[in-house]
Amino acid sequence: MEQIKFISLEKKYADAVIRLEPQIYTHGWSAKLILSEFDKPISRRFGLLENDLLIGYSFSYVVEDELHLLNLGIDPIYRGRGYGTCLLENIIKESFKEGCTQCLLEVRRSNLVAQNLYHSLGFKINGVRPRYYSDNQEDALLMVCNFHQPECAAKNRINFSPIEKLYHPK
Repeated sequence: MEQIKFISLEKKYADAVIRLEPQIYTHGWSAKLILSEFDKPISRRFGLLENDLLIGYSFSYVVEDELHLLNLGIDPIYRGRGYGTCLLENIIKESFKEGCTQCLLEVRRSNLVAQNLYHSLGFKINGVRPRYYSDNQEDALLMVCNFHQPECAAKNRINFSPIEKLYHPK
């Protein structure tokens, strides 16, 4: 039976993130950038473990009452099983407990899978950042989820159960 854990991502997982990043993103973060995130007080890092193996991670910043999601990735081997939803729901729940009222993120215009995940959790497109991505000048869609909107609060189970009840492996 799979055991899924939502964790605060400590520096001991940095090598695992560095190994996963190029498997997840064509033009992902460098090892130097990933390592630097562990030393920033503003940085919030979370992960998903399956039987103690890191299968997903996120990096975000909390600025006043906003969570800005910078990077969220799930090991390609584990995609399509609800892990992205599980990770993001728990990130939102934790940031809500910290006093955040909304989550902002940028997503590639071409990344329809990620957009569908965000829409399913109550995110709305709030704008476009032209030529945001330096590798190919692709636009980014700015997406926002206001935690006090009913569609977001319900979909993210902010006032509900811990991870053991959020995700039941198939």
